[in-house]
Amino acid sequence: MNKNPYREGSNYFGLFAFIQKAPKFTREALVKFARQSLKLSEGAAEASVTVILSPRAESTRGDCRGNISSAGHLYFIEKLSRKEVKGVKGEQEYRLRWRVKPLQVKSRKASKKVSKKVKKATKKVARKSPAKKTVKAPAKAPAPASPGAPASQTPEPASA
Repeated sequence: MNKNPYREGSNYFGLFAFIQKAPKFTREALVKFARQSLKLSEGAAEASVTVILSPRAESTRGDCRGNISSAGHLYFIEKLSRKEVKGVKGEQEYRLRWRVKPLQVKSRKASKKVSKKVKKATKKVARKSPAKKTVKAPAKAPAPASPGAPASQTPEPASA
């Protein structure tokens, strides 16, 4: 039997030990084990189970080795067909499988250092544009009052 690829004492080690012992298992059973035995919170249990279940035999989308934290180069998780009882599908079951030939270890790609070309300083000729003259608009004459307007709004007649 192959040995557990994860660091002893880690959450992944505990989850992987669980799936090594079980011939078939469900995601729900794995999450329950993580919450009860490993004392993980719901979010941490879900995240850890997702990493452990991520490697596939082959993939049409993404990398078949699964999450970068998983040891998917050594094993994969096989999805078993769901049993249907009276038109209702049962829980999805999984099985651990070891790769016949281990794949290359998945690692993060080294970031490419992009060298930026340094531009030489150039002399800029300061162009002075002529100042624009601002012209004030003439004040508007008061509008004539409407015939039914109150006396306070009607202009007073100019005296002769």
